[in-house]
Amino acid sequence: MGLTQRQLSERSKVGVVQICKYEKGKAHPSEKVLIKIAQGLELPDKYFVDFEKTQISDIDLHLIWDQVKNKNLSAENKSALYSFLKIMVQIN
Repeated sequence: MGLTQRQLSERSKVGVVQICKYEKGKAHPSEKVLIKIAQGLELPDKYFVDFEKTQISDIDLHLIWDQVKNKNLSAENKSALYSFLKIMVQIN
């Protein structure tokens, strides 16, 4: 089960409307927001900041996913992370 936009909003302290815009590609999160989202997903603060600075392809997404899918994350966090990685591929 994945997180809803509202659940991610509550966990990360980022507005649900903004999360919706990021998901639809209508806005791009700032470094500060990426840190908040990482914290909400219980990931290292700079996880998405460093990730965003590199160009990424769908193949890279699968390689990254293979590296993190066995980490000690809840099913919700894994699902949310996978969704976010897919969004990052679309942005790049």
